[in-house]
Amino acid sequence: MRLLQDTSNRVSDEANNLARAIKGESKRQGDWGELVVERIFEAAGLERGRDYDAQAGLRSDDGRLQRPDFIVYLPGEKAVIIDAKVSLTDYERGFGVEDSELRDAALAAHVKSVRRHVDELRSRDYSKLLGNRTLDFVLMCIPLEPAYQEALRADHDLLYDLAGTNVVVTGPVTLMITLKLIAQIWRRENENRNAEIIAERAGRMYDQVALVVEALADARKKMSGVTEAFELAMRRLQTGRGNLVSRVEHLRRLGAKVGKQLPATLVEEAEATPPAGDTPPAALP
Repeated sequence: MRLLQDTSNRVSDEANNLARAIKGESKRQGDWGELVVERIFEAAGLERGRDYDAQAGLRSDDGRLQRPDFIVYLPGEKAVIIDAKVSLTDYERGFGVEDSELRDAALAAHVKSVRRHVDELRSRDYSKLLGNRTLDFVLMCIPLEPAYQEALRADHDLLYDLAGTNVVVTGPVTLMITLKLIAQIWRRENENRNAEIIAERAGRMYDQVALVVEALADARKKMSGVTEAFELAMRRLQTGRGNLVSRVEHLRRLGAKVGKQLPATLVEEAEATPPAGDTPPAALP
């Protein structure tokens, strides 16, 4: 019962904090909106300082210092700016009245507030802050989903009127989908980078094995007799089941970049007993 009571109190406190933020001054609403958007970033899997920055100071072409709410980085040294400072005062005023006329008037004022903020963002021209790195549009997030939906319901032309501008209005749900796509793009980008590193290191290992094989072959010719230990090493390297020569040759055929190539006769002998569970790949053209 105490646990349920504590949980109920926390939910009540959060609801009161939300109400105070929506009813409060513009600065408090802006801070609350940024907090909501940053939580969406975290839920989407983006990391601050790596995938995005908040309140970063940037200079415009005329030398003015501007601080967009968020800059989200994209592969290819690109970025998109996200703004979260949308006034919700008129929405709250309309949400709390029963008179339909007063409610409609408040919602109309809410739409005007949204359009006014769009005009402010257009005048700041955030899309040019990072030159060619920045996308041609700014995402303006209304941090309360019902307020976003009510704006679209009250003004059916809102999205169509903004389609030709450099500002795209979103709600938390749409922003979450967008950020999840960005996180997925980064994941694929990192996988591709790692694949290149693996191929490069595999190529270096192949070259090193080729040098070892050359040294052992030369030593074998010069030795008057072959010890059991040497023969054991050669079997593991060249002729034994699961030998190293056939495995590194497999890497080369998969596309590893190499500077030297093992002798064909040595590879044929090694592949006469292929590694357990491995199927020798077709030779590259």
